[in-house]
Amino acid sequence: MPEEIVTDFVVEADVTPAWSLAADFHLLRSLERGPGRRAALRVWSFGGDVVSLGRYHLAPRGAGTSARGPLLHRRATGGRAVPSGEGFVGFSFLLPHRSALFSDDPLFLSPEQIPNRYVRGLLGGLETLGLRGFYPGRDFVTLEGKPLAMVTFEETETGGLLFECVLAVGRNFAVLPRFLDTVDPEGEVKIALLEADSVTSLSEVLGRAPSFEEVAEALCVGYEGRFGIRCVRRTWSTLEREALAARAREYSESRWLLGRVRRPDLPGHAIRWAQLGAFEVYFRLSGPRILGEAEFAGDFIANSEGLFSFERALRGAALERSALENIVRTFYGGKKNYILGIGRPEVLVDFLLEATGTGI
Repeated sequence: MPEEIVTDFVVEADVTPAWSLAADFHLLRSLERGPGRRAALRVWSFGGDVVSLGRYHLAPRGAGTSARGPLLHRRATGGRAVPSGEGFVGFSFLLPHRSALFSDDPLFLSPEQIPNRYVRGLLGGLETLGLRGFYPGRDFVTLEGKPLAMVTFEETETGGLLFECVLAVGRNFAVLPRFLDTVDPEGEVKIALLEADSVTSLSEVLGRAPSFEEVAEALCVGYEGRFGIRCVRRTWSTLEREALAARAREYSESRWLLGRVRRPDLPGHAIRWAQLGAFEVYFRLSGPRILGEAEFAGDFIANSEGLFSFERALRGAALERSALENIVRTFYGGKKNYILGIGRPEVLVDFLLEATGTGI
């Protein structure tokens, strides 16, 4: 009989986004250090109206300086911007490495397999509520063809996996444009518009809004059933709460939210609409065919360590196909690093050459 995997189950209603970030990184560090728990499931909700930006969106001008309108939050994960807060429930499924439930080899699963595997607990949770969800690939989970949830993920430098989801419970994703009209009037965050009749929520399908605790329990049952794990409720110790509060203060400061902003020293810009939405590059040249620096933004999913290293490697690169192909192959030719939602990594070469006007 396979060894039972005991999983920390943390349920936190009405926490702040900063606390949520601190809690996820705290759990990841605990899992990576081992021994002990081999997985964690944390279900959470925010109060009020929240715009949840992906890791690589540019923060709107003036972000973090005004208390007016919805709160801006930057996730640790990539992917598209979504509404959060009142009417939405989020959860994080955390592992010491991406393949932890399937193999001792961290790279047993390819990056593309990560959402396909770990979304299954969510599908099981929906079944517990009497619903048949579907994961068509990429980042949406749907009911009857309408987006209900967005899934995304990130890996730490030491390999820990954060698989994250925002689930529409009492409201649906169509409220996002209204939120952004207030906090991003200049349209810095590019989104694909979702009409109210093209998306859905649990309350719309069930005819009632399930409670936060009901959703949390359904997710627990779903992950237990799909992965053969056992969720055990965990509460923070006094010492942990003090440490989390201190870490949360760091994420409350603007430097996390403003970690990606429009830079005046990168005047060049190009945008493509890709599989998950907008894919942008901001850049400057240091010579006729020399790339000074490039920074990518938008709705893609990538491991931050790989992306930031890739951007550093592009500094001073020759804008010539073979040179760029070598750099792309170095970072994205294996299973460790990934940039999903744009097509094959080779797209990066064409995008840079087209954006900088140096031909293909």
